[in-house]
Amino acid sequence: MYNACTMFFETLQITFSATMQVLLLGACGYFAVKGKMLDNRGLDQLTAVLVNILLPCFAFTQLMQHFSFQEFPYWWKLPLLYAGMALAALALAYVIGFGFKGHRKNEFLALVGFQNCGNIPLVVVAALFTGQPAHTLYIYIVLYIIGANLLIWSLGVGLLLQGQKIKMDWKKIFNPPLVTTVLTMTLIGFGAQHYLPQVVIKPVEMLGNCALTFAMFTVGGGLASLRLRHIAIGPMAMVIVTKMIIFPLLALGAIVAFKVSGLIGFLIILEAAVPSAVTLSLIKRYYNIEEDFVSEGVFITHLASIVTIPIFLTIYMKMTGQF
Repeated sequence: MYNACTMFFETLQITFSATMQVLLLGACGYFAVKGKMLDNRGLDQLTAVLVNILLPCFAFTQLMQHFSFQEFPYWWKLPLLYAGMALAALALAYVIGFGFKGHRKNEFLALVGFQNCGNIPLVVVAALFTGQPAHTLYIYIVLYIIGANLLIWSLGVGLLLQGQKIKMDWKKIFNPPLVTTVLTMTLIGFGAQHYLPQVVIKPVEMLGNCALTFAMFTVGGGLASLRLRHIAIGPMAMVIVTKMIIFPLLALGAIVAFKVSGLIGFLIILEAAVPSAVTLSLIKRYYNIEEDFVSEGVFITHLASIVTIPIFLTIYMKMTGQF
């Protein structure tokens, strides 16, 4: 019993340390904005660099160097995995959120249904894994994000805009990371990875290596720029309990029931435990939606993730004996 408890807390310490590394990167961006070293315009420009250059370079490098259709024959299941998890979370939110009315209910659904599936998972993986397992998880996450990009910029926007006289911008679905992923996989299908010279690959790799740091820096800066007013404690507690506790527990139950193990199981529990998508706040800003419940939910779930991510990763790792 003593040894089991000791091992549990050792694993918890490892995962907590990884989570804190992620959040410390975010804290740099947070205090850069709060300290007026970076204003909203500068943050928007950094975000544009991240989305339009660094993340595409990261996706290109990881896929070109570590992906092949022979090694990942079921790659298409990763976008479907996101769709399945998002729809399951939305269904859970719909059942639990019966007390919400009107636009607030749609925002509750969005906060629970769409998670920060790229930036935080990538940095957590970088903190916990090295070598081939890390590269495999990077590819899983890059492919998983394909489903996220398609759903959040369609169904997610639809939820937030319901009842408002605003036209959806469908072009936003086809963002640079998604387009780069599709084009890179097409090139790999034709064997282009064997012919690209290092003079091309190396600069792209160097830019891609900056993506994870910039990702958390912009997440932290984005949280600092959110307008937080009087947070409704009751509704926000429902968001935390549903998104950060019940859904990860259900994910653990599904992992046990379907006997999922290894890196896929780790991906599932990690994605289930992460906070609500910062993209929801970007959608809110892009479409000039004034309701602050989304911004508050994004902020609070990120604070809650300091506890939830280490705990659920520790439980999964103890279940599977990874540590």
